[in-house]
Amino acid sequence: MANSFRMNGNNYEIGFTDSKNRKHKLTLASIGSSIRKYTIDNLDIVVPYNADEMPNYFQGQVLFPWPNRLEDGKYEFEGTSVNADINERDKNNQLHGLSPLYSFDLIDKDENWIKMGLQLPPSRNYPFMIRVEILYTLTDKGLEIKTFAKNEGEKNAPFALGWHPWFSPRGSLDSCSLHFKAESYIYSDSRLLPAKEGEVPTTFDFSTEKSLQDISLDDAFANVAENKVSFKAADGHITTIQADENYKAFQICSADFAEGADHRFGLAIEPMTAWANAFQTHKNLIIIKPGQTINNSWRILFI
Repeated sequence: MANSFRMNGNNYEIGFTDSKNRKHKLTLASIGSSIRKYTIDNLDIVVPYNADEMPNYFQGQVLFPWPNRLEDGKYEFEGTSVNADINERDKNNQLHGLSPLYSFDLIDKDENWIKMGLQLPPSRNYPFMIRVEILYTLTDKGLEIKTFAKNEGEKNAPFALGWHPWFSPRGSLDSCSLHFKAESYIYSDSRLLPAKEGEVPTTFDFSTEKSLQDISLDDAFANVAENKVSFKAADGHITTIQADENYKAFQICSADFAEGADHRFGLAIEPMTAWANAFQTHKNLIIIKPGQTINNSWRILFI
């Protein structure tokens, strides 16, 4: 389908029929290279938003040069001091980096894949030259997403990457369940910044499948077995998010902060290559050398 310009940028759609005769359809919005809609046999895998809307709560967007929170918007790197713009004012953090602000370009597409790209312009928020390209591929199992980040500048560049899909409960979130085994829980302070790493609290132990009824989440987990998290929606279908070894944590959020009709509208399962505040702590921070390209991948698998 030809692209069409909307409030969320250019919209691109691809479709694919898998070996089980399931019909996959993916719609991307260029602002933040957002997964605006992804369906299999007309079932919403992610919470969609309309073509004439901007994404709320970073729906489906890629997050870089850092995901999650940066304390006070400040960091230092190899002699450079930066004060980034604050966008989470109640906690005085910079939230989810800069990529959600930009429209990605279409590089190429075919029936079952599409490639998007962004040359992130150097700015006072991030005075480095990074180009990111993302390949989305519909497969028999679901959606595979590969990311390539190249340092096109002349100095080392700090980098971390995350994603913000909101998965559809297809009913009440209280009727859904979660299953994954994590060795570590990242305890956070009142600003949702990492305070320490420790054992997983009983409340958030999903090593056996557990209902999400009355469970509120905006929490990060590390050392997740097989780097995968499984979410069973109210209709019984299971979506599994599986990331490669470059992803070091998952932030999981139940949208209890949202008001009105948006309250607990979905479950965010956010793979991240680094913990929150990595530009200050350097925990899992990636350093990309001039001319170097790093890559990683994750998948949305559907049963």
